[in-house]
Amino acid sequence: MSKAKDRTIQQRLGFMDNDLKSSKHDEIMFWLDNAVKKHLGELIGFEDEWRLRDFYVTEKGRELRDNNKESYFNFIQLPKKPEIEVEKCIWEHPIMSGKGSYIVGFADMKVDFLIPTLQYNVDDHKLSIYKEKRSIYFEVKSTISSLGKLIRQVRMYQSYTNGKWFVVSPDTKYSSALESQEIFHIES
Repeated sequence: MSKAKDRTIQQRLGFMDNDLKSSKHDEIMFWLDNAVKKHLGELIGFEDEWRLRDFYVTEKGRELRDNNKESYFNFIQLPKKPEIEVEKCIWEHPIMSGKGSYIVGFADMKVDFLIPTLQYNVDDHKLSIYKEKRSIYFEVKSTISSLGKLIRQVRMYQSYTNGKWFVVSPDTKYSSALESQEIFHIES
């Protein structure tokens, strides 16, 4: 009898997630789901006040460059900045190939959220608040047995996604190494 073929690139490359079988993984997932809904702004560095990077200026249908938009930003009365909104937390989100033809692997959690931005139209002097949809991703590990294997797994996922990646684990021995690689660590 032949062995069943692995269904994801993740599994073919040896990234078997044995954590999924443990109750500790489930505990961390419930903790994370709750923490994201309460503290998303802190995780992504959301600021309560408008910053120049949140502000877009258009004139004759074209976006103005930073040096031009700064003068508008400093002289327009800005409205109160709305809160960030969690749109949804998706457990075991499939990461698809570029053409969507196969599953590369699974993010333990994908969080879609709406972040406010301002747009000022010079032509009609109209200031509008928009909410841009963004996503962040989480890999949950009850323990980190191999830093290299974890980084390789996240790097593979990053090549198919847009957004920050976080590792959530009570294991903190590799926190600084992960952060130096711009993979953010959250102690659960």
